[in-house]
Amino acid sequence: MPQILVDDKTLSGLEAVARARGLTVGGYLQCLVEQEGNGNLPAFSVADFERELDELATDAPTLPRDFSRADIYAEHD
Repeated sequence: MPQILVDDKTLSGLEAVARARGLTVGGYLQCLVEQEGNGNLPAFSVADFERELDELATDAPTLPRDFSRADIYAEHD
C-alpha cells in the first residue's frame, strides 16, 4: 500500500477534519480524490481549513511556560 508522509500538524488537521465529517483520514482523502476526478472539488483554502480546525478546538488547559522534557520523564531516571 502506498504511503504519503506528512508532518504532525498536517496529520492532526486531516484527522480533525475527517473526524468532523465522520470519516477516516483515508476515507476523507478518497472523497477529495473522487471529487477532483469529477471536477467538483470544492474551493477549500488554507484559511478555510484553519477555520474548521479552530471550530473543533477545545478549551483545554495549556502547559506551563516552564514545562520541559524533564517534566515528562521525571519518574524515569
